[in-house]
Amino acid sequence: MLNFRRASELAPGRPEALFLLCAALLEQGKPEAQELLKQLFQRFPDYADGWQEIGAVLRNAGQIEAAAAAFARAANGSKEPGHQLRLAVTLQSLGRLAEAIAALHKALEAAPDHLEARLLLASCLRQGGEPRLARIELESATSLERESSRAWFSLGVVCDDLQDIPGAIAAYRKCIDLQPDSPEALVNLGLSLQNTGDLTGALAAYRRAVQLRADTFGRIAQGLSAARTGQLWLDLKKLRRSLTS
Repeated sequence: MLNFRRASELAPGRPEALFLLCAALLEQGKPEAQELLKQLFQRFPDYADGWQEIGAVLRNAGQIEAAAAAFARAANGSKEPGHQLRLAVTLQSLGRLAEAIAALHKALEAAPDHLEARLLLASCLRQGGEPRLARIELESATSLERESSRAWFSLGVVCDDLQDIPGAIAAYRKCIDLQPDSPEALVNLGLSLQNTGDLTGALAAYRRAVQLRADTFGRIAQGLSAARTGQLWLDLKKLRRSLTS
């Protein structure tokens, strides 16, 4: 920290050392950090990289609202979509979905092919009760990156929300093709297959899921008894053996 302080004294008109000094003071919980923050706001309100650093320190300290304010300054001072993306992640964690969505639209205006921004936009739309709009974004994401298992999995979840079972099955199968060791996709595929009456296919998916991760068993047992086409097992130990043998 002494180096940062000395550097800021040698070049008082440059923001870099001042922001690093402020970040160090914040990490150590020093009271003078707040006064320095005020100075930085007045002197360098649009220095994106510096506010990005401040936001990261505040987020790590659990000061999420303050981190969002710092990330907003970084986003306002830059056309780099990554700044908008970090702001949106923080806003989503605070439940400020409309603001997060606005930030992501700005990111996609600058970089329409930004996969992470499109996936996060779909997540915010789904969380905000807009599964149809989320599906549009996810279909764009899978067109942009055919090999993204995350995009296909998320599309399957949204298709489930919309009661499009064939669409969900197709998306989960594509996800599993790309990532065969995804127990979540296998369980979801099994549930969707059950809803079409394909219990044999569902059980095959469940077996693979349990073999990959044993803690999927509870969800599988519940799904088997809850779907229209399913099985009710009174002996759960026997069910577990049937899936793992």
